[in-house]
Amino acid sequence: PVLSGSLIRDYCWIMAYCHIAHNCKIGNRVIMVTTASCAGHCEVGDGAFLSGFVGLHQFSKIGTLTILSALTAVNKDIPPYMMAGGRPATVQGINVIGLRRAGFPPAVRTEIKEAYKLLYKSGLNISQALEKIRAALKSPQVKVLVDFIEASDRGIAAGLGEETETLLTKKGARTASQEELI
Repeated sequence: PVLSGSLIRDYCWIMAYCHIAHNCKIGNRVIMVTTASCAGHCEVGDGAFLSGFVGLHQFSKIGTLTILSALTAVNKDIPPYMMAGGRPATVQGINVIGLRRAGFPPAVRTEIKEAYKLLYKSGLNISQALEKIRAALKSPQVKVLVDFIEASDRGIAAGLGEETETLLTKKGARTASQEELI
């Protein structure tokens, strides 16, 4: 059947002046900060956090427990568990705090970190990275990540390049020891 309206699931917090256009699917426990906007046919996964002035292009998908920084313009899909921002949106790391709050155990967070490294830091193309992820990482949460990427029609957002500005300030940049805590 054709969805004639949008579907907003349970326990969402949708602040003032947000826009959810036609045929959108908003998951459980989604937070949309003031003026976050979803164009038609967007999908937002459970537990996602869209900061203020975020704009999603039509047919974009945001994965489970993804966090988008303010003023982000999304024109490609953002995989689950990621932190993204910018214009256009780039994946800039893992939503570690969201994963901890959701109760993901350290072993699962480590697998997600390894999947992130294979996708965004290894130099492999998406097909090669997914092949390595499927072979090495077996948690159900990583399967959610792989399934999301394989189902993407728009393609997934790129990661940070050497020239790309990060969400983290130099003062807030993670050290190697902080990365090990993930």
